[in-house]
Amino acid sequence: MTELNYHPFSLTQQQVLAYSPKAASLSSVACSIFMIQKILRDPSRKEKVYHRIMLTLSFHTAIFASIMFLGTWPMPKDSLTASYGAMGTDRTCTAQGFILAFESLTV
Repeated sequence: MTELNYHPFSLTQQQVLAYSPKAASLSSVACSIFMIQKILRDPSRKEKVYHRIMLTLSFHTAIFASIMFLGTWPMPKDSLTASYGAMGTDRTCTAQGFILAFESLTV
């Protein structure tokens, strides 16, 4: 019996697609955390509406980027169309999808 190939990409292409978003996500989380601490440490910035909006946006961007960093890890590893690096369950995949959907609406 022959095994069906559900992936249109080679293994190298799958690895690049799985790992390339991690660098952007890490830099986004780092910049968001920097902005949060910069606003929270200066009392004059906490009073301005602009900085409050930026604080909220940075907070939600940090959450969104953290979930994006996880990438394919929360996806179920035992499904027929499992992506490279998948090591999760249906529940972890659903949780990631819920948080991504919610955070994409807030950002």
